[in-house]
Amino acid sequence: MLVRAFQMLELVANEDRPMNLTEMSRGVQLPLPTTHRLAKTLVRLRALERDHGRYTLGPVWSEWTDATPQREPAGSLC
Repeated sequence: MLVRAFQMLELVANEDRPMNLTEMSRGVQLPLPTTHRLAKTLVRLRALERDHGRYTLGPVWSEWTDATPQREPAGSLC
């Protein structure tokens, strides 16, 4: 199910508008109840946000991006 959850996140991230459960279910080829269960978990983890039955990426992604250290390009040893 972890792979399916990441597929859902990737699907939502690549859309230019919020998605509903039916669209996500079709996009990742999962039954609607399974999609709903995964979406509910992802909302609880703040990986997705739900607003009026539509989903977008949640705030955790910007927090993780801000916390990522800047690294030197590979092969760069000062």
